[in-house]
Amino acid sequence: MAHDFPPYNSIGGQRPFSWFKYFYLHDLYPVVVTRYWNSEVIHTEDFYKASTFSKTSIEETENGKIIRVPVQPNLRDRFILKFGYKYPLVRKILSLFYMFAELILKCFDPKSALYYEANKLIKSYGIDIIIATGEPFILFKYASLLSKKHSIPWIADYRDCWSNNQNLGKFEKFVFGFFEKKFVSSSKCIVTVSNSYVDKIREASGHKDIRVVYNGFWNELVEVNTVICKRSYFVLLYTGTIYPYQNLEIFISGFRDFIFKKPMAKIKIEFIGLEFFQEQHKRLKNLISGIDEYFVTTPRMQLNESLDAMKNADAFLMLASKERFQLYAKVFEYIAIKKPVLMVVDDRNEVSQLLAEYKIGYFANSTEEACDNLETLYNLWLRNELPVYNYQANKLSRSVQAQKYASLIKQVLQQ
Repeated sequence: MAHDFPPYNSIGGQRPFSWFKYFYLHDLYPVVVTRYWNSEVIHTEDFYKASTFSKTSIEETENGKIIRVPVQPNLRDRFILKFGYKYPLVRKILSLFYMFAELILKCFDPKSALYYEANKLIKSYGIDIIIATGEPFILFKYASLLSKKHSIPWIADYRDCWSNNQNLGKFEKFVFGFFEKKFVSSSKCIVTVSNSYVDKIREASGHKDIRVVYNGFWNELVEVNTVICKRSYFVLLYTGTIYPYQNLEIFISGFRDFIFKKPMAKIKIEFIGLEFFQEQHKRLKNLISGIDEYFVTTPRMQLNESLDAMKNADAFLMLASKERFQLYAKVFEYIAIKKPVLMVVDDRNEVSQLLAEYKIGYFANSTEEACDNLETLYNLWLRNELPVYNYQANKLSRSVQAQKYASLIKQVLQQ
């Protein structure tokens, strides 16, 4: 069960899509129950739109089967579609109500359509195991109910922490903590994307069997040749959203110092897909006032477009935080493409450890260090001396991670 799935191009959707793509190679036939994403999700409002088709769609390939279920927006979603992000108090009240009401009654949750479709599927199809990937973590409730009803084992797949997520308030953590223990306790095991999440998830869920399977990178990043566009300026690229706690301000301050020292520098900082995240796009725009000619932002791209943009960059930017750790999925793509990565700041955790392992990291913990590392990378580019890396990172590919997941599934089925 996966709410996010192509054609919706999100990190959350790419993880289950990799299972669909590779599980069949390991004698597993995946049947994906997902939301019917009827159009490209370019703007945040697109996320709340109703499916344009009223009937469930079934797609069968040699890889497996995809069942796409139409979803209708609830009152909160319709409010956003009509008024956008006006009337924040009303929107927050509605969001708070649905956030908790859906945990108690399925009628308040549009995603319950996935539960009902999965229930019908299990009745008529030989299903051996259920994987629910969250967020949305409400899918853990549905997997737990289906497991109990049909006596089928299930796996809780955490792409992030739930009740002890660092972005939640105390009240949210308290309420979610109760439901997390209630729903997840029946799972055969938990799988998550980062070693650093294991202890936090164990503390929150009470579950003892927790495994790690990375997101990884798409094999196409290294297998498919892309025409590299040699440009007359240095490109430092960042993909995806920026979180409020990431040290964007340190980087921008360092970049200002760099431009002051090198006012004729031929350089562009590209933020791919950032326009989808309106608050963070606005944050960046406010910070780069007066130097905005050096920055490029784009709407959310399709996966192949995003990968091409990464291959055409000269180096990558990784924003992080020492106080709030997160294993950003983009690190695997950066490693796969084998180009220098400027990390602001060094989080002393899994991301920086991976960059250090492959010797591609340039670490900056201050404005001065950000400026110095920018100057180093830019001067290397000017002299055509940017590092060329020859390491092997296949163990981090999505295909290898899917193989690891398939082995885990077979172990669970043998219990």
